[in-house]
Amino acid sequence: MIEKPQISKRPWLPVLLFVGICGVGIVGYWSLEPGWSLLDAIFMTFITLTTVGYSDYGVSATGRIFTLVLLFAGIGSFTYAVATVTTYLVEGHLRDSFRRRRMEKLISGLSQHSIICGMGNTGRYVLEEFQKVGHEFVVIDADADRMQSLCASQPFPYVQGDATDDRVLEQAGIERAERLITTLREDKDNLFVVLSARRLNPALRIIAKVIDVGATREKMRMAGANEVISPDAIGGLRMASVALRPQVVGFLDLMLREETAFRFEEARIGSAGKIAGKSIGDARIRDEVGLLVVAVRKHRDGRFVYNPGADLVLEMDDVLFAIGDPESVGRLRKLAGSP
Repeated sequence: MIEKPQISKRPWLPVLLFVGICGVGIVGYWSLEPGWSLLDAIFMTFITLTTVGYSDYGVSATGRIFTLVLLFAGIGSFTYAVATVTTYLVEGHLRDSFRRRRMEKLISGLSQHSIICGMGNTGRYVLEEFQKVGHEFVVIDADADRMQSLCASQPFPYVQGDATDDRVLEQAGIERAERLITTLREDKDNLFVVLSARRLNPALRIIAKVIDVGATREKMRMAGANEVISPDAIGGLRMASVALRPQVVGFLDLMLREETAFRFEEARIGSAGKIAGKSIGDARIRDEVGLLVVAVRKHRDGRFVYNPGADLVLEMDDVLFAIGDPESVGRLRKLAGSP
């Protein structure tokens, strides 16, 4: 890919250069021409640099040589300053600077969000799902054109840069994030992201993409990934499911495509909730939030209870599974005190 020409990100440098030359001109005339006032020196400097021309102003031979040098330096610096500032404004750097600061401010206000690394074929599906369910997230990708294209229809917070760089992860608020998903093309890059992310945030939940399952899966887990996902393996299982259970797959596909964004969701019972220690019947979850709990995972032994009865007692750190839209799931999590 051909890189775009780099435009100076400091347009004020040539402006300062021109201002400095003006100062040199004023001091020079004031020192070289006896009897000149400060106003004379200023006037002579500016009519020289602006090339408006002047009649015999009583300049000495030394002053004339100084004028030639000043004229040459001044025209060059002035042209450079005008060209740089104009290019900066035309190319949109000023707009990009404001947008970048606004993005940094938005990201700094996020907490318990997700970080998605890489907007390749896999990352885009992750992005679309997060947008549908309304979960807060930050994207990291090195391709500026790709980010602008994806943001055109539905803007989202992102950091342009290399996800393997600790500074880029910090810009995405990794210290405050709840989870990170890395979907870079190379296993070695994903492994490096996992190592860096785990070091920067030991409590982070990390989901990593892997291509070479046999050679890399265990390394990913040793590096700190909580879950290691192989797109090839998922694709194979999906094809088998379509062949064996077409109606079930059709139902799940419809759920994912519908604009209502109904999903299988989970809510962990926490200390801030109102249902710990109560049975499902006493908790009145369906009456309170309008959702039906389809399964419960018991924290004590990790077993799943499917289609739980009204007498099942809910305990701290049990996980409830239900089907619902983001608003209803939000009410369920609030009722459960989900952290």
